[in-house]
Amino acid sequence: MEPRRYLMLKREYLPLVLSGKKRITIRRRTRLREGDLFYVHSGGKVWAVGRVARIERIMKDDITPEHARLEGMSYERLRKELNRIYGKKNVPLYVVHFEILKVFDEPFEVERRFYGELSPGDIARLALENGLFQGDEEAERILRRLVETNSIRKVAMELGGLKKRGKIRAIVRKAYEELKKRGII
Repeated sequence: MEPRRYLMLKREYLPLVLSGKKRITIRRRTRLREGDLFYVHSGGKVWAVGRVARIERIMKDDITPEHARLEGMSYERLRKELNRIYGKKNVPLYVVHFEILKVFDEPFEVERRFYGELSPGDIARLALENGLFQGDEEAERILRRLVETNSIRKVAMELGGLKKRGKIRAIVRKAYEELKKRGII
């Protein structure tokens, strides 16, 4: 079964996850659910597949040295990081416990896994050249920026934040499917 979710990590935490030293992530929000398969995503690439073992909801002030051990860091460092990210308030958090099922020999760009050997920029260029979104000014603007940047992430940030990636990916998927249907790719 193919994972449908992603666990996005800062590059500094990736070695800890891949080595098995980091077995939890602490988040303010999560879409992950117990049993979900997910891709480990960092630095624009997918590095591994994991599975959510369980999710624990706790208050920030209730973080323990055991949580720090599972994070692969000292208790003091974890407390400092959580205060830096979430402030001094005692906010509710999710502790996502996970296991890594497979580490890829070669990390890959997630878009290339779903769009053959084409990049999002390639698909955007072909879509524009073939008039797939004529009249849809927003889609055309997004596709033009993808041609220029070849980065869904950069375009999402320009549109107002990472949550816009889903909208951009939907346009790219629609373009890809229509290009295939027309025999262009």
